[in-house]
Amino acid sequence: MQSYSKTRNDFLSKDDAIHSVAHRYIAYASDLGLKPGEWPDCFDTDLGNKLTLHRFTLDVRDGDIFAAKYRQDCGCIIVEVIND
Repeated sequence: MQSYSKTRNDFLSKDDAIHSVAHRYIAYASDLGLKPGEWPDCFDTDLGNKLTLHRFTLDVRDGDIFAAKYRQDCGCIIVEVIND
């Protein structure tokens, strides 16, 4: 199983995210410069209210982490970061 970072804080730009449906975005780990299996606890962002996105779930498939979902503080934005 892949591991994830407990301390790293990165920036997720609106240019890195693909709008999928209302208040939902998709981003690819490689576009964010993340190494395979690296899942930061949070991202600073310029999406929505510009408050921090915090990881709230990991999507595990066949024993590996496929994606991580991040929710924005005091907002309704959710970003799924896919391990590509």
